[in-house]
Amino acid sequence: MIERYTRPEMAAIWHDENRFRIWLDIEILAMEAMVRQGWIPADALARVRKKASFDVARDQRDREKGQARRHRLPDLRGRAHRRRLPASSTWG
Repeated sequence: MIERYTRPEMAAIWHDENRFRIWLDIEILAMEAMVRQGWIPADALARVRKKASFDVARDQRDREKGQARRHRLPDLRGRAHRRRLPASSTWG
């Protein structure tokens, strides 16, 4: 976003910290649905909630170096749909 044309409220919505937090929330909600469907073990969700994090500063450093990550958060839904593995060691 172009800073000089952006109101602070709008900038806050699109700030990396907020954007990553929302993405993480969405992935966890998707995992909750997968637990209800029986696609992944319930204890995996608890481990992911406990361990899931992101590092905005590291992402910024990588972008400055031209090493942007292809996936900023694990694509948990894609992994679940490709392989229906019951072993909890697969998750989290």
